[in-house]
Amino acid sequence: MTLLETGRGVDQGRLLSLFATARRRAGETRRPVLVSFATPVASADSLAFFREGAVVSSDCFLWATPGRDLVMVGVGAALTLEQEGVSRFTAAAREWRRVCARCGCRRTGDAPAGPRLVGGFAFDPRATRSGRWHDYPDGLLILPRYMLTTTRAGRWLTINLMVSPDSDAEVVSAAIRESRTLLSCPTPEPAIAPTQIFTDEGAGAEAWPSTARSLISAVRSGELEKVVLAREVRVSAFSPHQSEQIVGRLLANNPRCFVFAAQRGGRCFLGATPERLVRLQDGQASASSLAGSIARGWDAVEDRRLGEALMASAKDQVEHAIVVRALREALGAVVHQLSPEVAPELMKAPHVQHLETMVEGVALPGVSVLDLVERLHPTPAVGGYPRERAMAAIREQERLDRGWYAGPIGWLDAAGEGEFAVAIRSALLDGCEASLYAGCGLVAESDPDREFAESSLKLRPMLAALAGDDR
Repeated sequence: MTLLETGRGVDQGRLLSLFATARRRAGETRRPVLVSFATPVASADSLAFFREGAVVSSDCFLWATPGRDLVMVGVGAALTLEQEGVSRFTAAAREWRRVCARCGCRRTGDAPAGPRLVGGFAFDPRATRSGRWHDYPDGLLILPRYMLTTTRAGRWLTINLMVSPDSDAEVVSAAIRESRTLLSCPTPEPAIAPTQIFTDEGAGAEAWPSTARSLISAVRSGELEKVVLAREVRVSAFSPHQSEQIVGRLLANNPRCFVFAAQRGGRCFLGATPERLVRLQDGQASASSLAGSIARGWDAVEDRRLGEALMASAKDQVEHAIVVRALREALGAVVHQLSPEVAPELMKAPHVQHLETMVEGVALPGVSVLDLVERLHPTPAVGGYPRERAMAAIREQERLDRGWYAGPIGWLDAAGEGEFAVAIRSALLDGCEASLYAGCGLVAESDPDREFAESSLKLRPMLAALAGDDR
């Protein structure tokens, strides 16, 4: 069962009262009771909350939407749902529904907060895993102990506590102290000077063109319509990467992208992705097809010329159409009144512009955002088409542990609604080291050298964030 309430200010007396009620109910039901208390806060800095959160807990999560209409920072874990294997989406949805079904919610006020799971999923649970991603399982969703939610209407702090019959009231005092510490931290100072970084791709750069040619041959022979080949670049620095500074640069430099960070222990997976996977809000489902890419121009004239060239590219239009068709096929059974098919538009990120088409409709009752994620992932934009044959080709020939790269990352609430993005334009930080990832969609008309150059272009936003300059 759950006690959900909003209040004015972090009121220790009110929290103690809720705690006592929850402990009594936990004794009666012999099940843990979730206390979720949300309160508006006058001022708080998301980056400071994230930075201090790494001191308080080994689990920290940041999510920011394009335009920054919503920024969430979660610290700690009141509840952790961890899944392995191909059924990870179904298992997570089932377990969260079971938790929510036991809830007896009591809500006051209009805070856009309350219990929200945050986390992500691996790109391919069948892939061979490396030790680099051992903190990031096939599926991980966390109910943060503390959540700072910022919208254009204000800021809210949510405290989540799982209470059992033998829980000590000291947990309330500790939560009050920690939340006040998190809220009072000053805004982090921006890095003054650029950081010198060194890149190393090893043998990967040499093998990539031959692998691309092999996969393009498979497309031309009719085995596949499209397949996405990714590459990894290792980056090292003289001092450990500061995740909050890198997140700050990503937020500043990528206003039209989803910015995310999932910090676990000493590692942090972060990025600025232009690609929404799916959003479910008030029963309305919205998915994005983002495929077909070209560079941005040095000035408005060149930028417009490049955009027009992308719109006129037969190769990119074919690649994009494959993704749109797959999205509509995946959603059609559970989302009605799909938006009509339209020509793609240009989506302009700082270094790259893409072809983009939105697919929208009305989800059937009882459908959760995780149900939609399961149907959509991996889209042909990051995997290929047909899906299973493309994934088999990636496992056999790419020979790269993508981990959470290109996997779904995001959040969902107690009603099963929420939003997930595709975790591209991303990096895994580990002390002084970082692994960056980028991929390209291969179709029959693809040229390996041009695709490799395109993947290098896609690495630029993260390289700039790591180096602290505009490279």
